[in-house]
Amino acid sequence: PLMPLPPRPLTEEERQRICSMLAAGMTRTSAAKYAGCRRSDLDAELKRDPEFKQRVRRNELQPEVGAIRTLLAAGQDPKQWRAAAWALERLYPRRYGPS
Repeated sequence: PLMPLPPRPLTEEERQRICSMLAAGMTRTSAAKYAGCRRSDLDAELKRDPEFKQRVRRNELQPEVGAIRTLLAAGQDPKQWRAAAWALERLYPRRYGPS
């Protein structure tokens, strides 16, 4: 059987592509493929470089931040009160969830 290739270091261009795709909502596996590397290369790089790991985690949060901003903006419109109610129910289920 073929032995798997050892992980290789990522280039700065690959790192940027990965972070960009994570910020767009891709998974780590898909972002690695898009950047032209393997998931094992990405995982090894994350273990090797704590600053890059932090950068990846920040970028992974961007889709969530964007969704929350959109939801809260929709909730500001009185016609869209359901968006605000939905957010309150999920963010604070003890206070606003079904009893």
